[in-house]
Amino acid sequence: MGLKGKGNEWLLIKTKDAYATQAPLIDRSKEKVLSTEEVVKSPKKEKKLLESASLKGSRKDENLELYRPLVEISHLDSARQSQIEPCVSERGSPSQIGKGDEEDRFGKAVASPNGKFQLEDGITHQDKLYWPKDGYTKGDLIEYYHQVAPLILPYLIDRPQILKRYPNGIEGESFYQKEAGNIPKWLRTESIQHDKKSVHYLFIEDEKSLLFAANLGCIEFHPFSSRFQHLMQPDYLIIDLDPEDVSFDQVIEAALAVHEILEEFKIPSVCKTSGATGIHIYVPMGALYPFEEVKQFANMIVYMAHQRLPEITSLERSPSKRQKKVYLDYLQNNFGQSVAAPYSIRPLPGAPVSTPLKWSEVKKGLHPTDFTIKTALKRFNKVGDLFKPVLEPVNLRFLGKGINLAQALKRMK
Repeated sequence: MGLKGKGNEWLLIKTKDAYATQAPLIDRSKEKVLSTEEVVKSPKKEKKLLESASLKGSRKDENLELYRPLVEISHLDSARQSQIEPCVSERGSPSQIGKGDEEDRFGKAVASPNGKFQLEDGITHQDKLYWPKDGYTKGDLIEYYHQVAPLILPYLIDRPQILKRYPNGIEGESFYQKEAGNIPKWLRTESIQHDKKSVHYLFIEDEKSLLFAANLGCIEFHPFSSRFQHLMQPDYLIIDLDPEDVSFDQVIEAALAVHEILEEFKIPSVCKTSGATGIHIYVPMGALYPFEEVKQFANMIVYMAHQRLPEITSLERSPSKRQKKVYLDYLQNNFGQSVAAPYSIRPLPGAPVSTPLKWSEVKKGLHPTDFTIKTALKRFNKVGDLFKPVLEPVNLRFLGKGINLAQALKRMK
């Protein structure tokens, strides 16, 4: 079957795959997509569109014209959530098994004499230095992911993985890998068609497959924001705050501005350090809306945030055009884009970890280096999974079904 994407982009799921299912039908009769030409020719439509975002503190800035949302999603029917049924596959044997003839070398978990966790005859070169200046080894990486597996796995299961491998540590050569390649037969892969190329993605379904990937040199994990059961409908919206040569305090200021906007319109959110120099803000969407609508909604939010903090934020994608600013990136909400998963280590000096935060912790003085391979586990044991609201019910504001986008847009008027 074919699922039409944006422009010339297509997603094809082979019908022979056991997990291939018909995407839910979406009633678009009440939606209006405006082309750039239509916006330019119709000032009234542009005005209505901008008013729907309830822009506060707006100023006249010709550069902002480039970033105003072009999708008029304020006409979404509030009944739409009941029209879109989750598209869940029958879970059985993996539909696409690794094609390699390599034997399953990952046997049962055993305790080694030095207390290190290992898989029988499976983990290799544990003494190899992955962070030479910090003294952390590949064995330390494996041990961390063994300990954090119960926390990180809910954000990896059922999601295609884009692997970035560092077989010789962070100072060696690295490379991205989408195609699973020659892997043991017990690992799950799924075939997804991108344009004219079919890619067999690796899926991390359990601790065993998590440690298999770590053993390949995958220091960090980059899952899709959508699960295989509903590839074209993300579980969450992501706003990536990416600084360009500014202090982390300015990232915090930008994050608080985004959070303030979300709170004003009663939109729930959670946040985490990127593990590098930024902050990631997530809004639960519950796989109810296609990527384009989620992206345009994110566009509205970052536009308003930029209006409030024009001196320290930017909507320019090119680093050369956003020097000394925090980039408010909403384009991570395109199909196939990914950011580091919560609880993922990052391949940077000090081995920082992408760490979920309480919003009360997002204040001056916070720094990404506070959470590392050495310190993060103690924190996680104390606070638990702060990111849980993205995927599961916690209270009346987090139903695990995502926000009601139509109601959120009404509140923005």
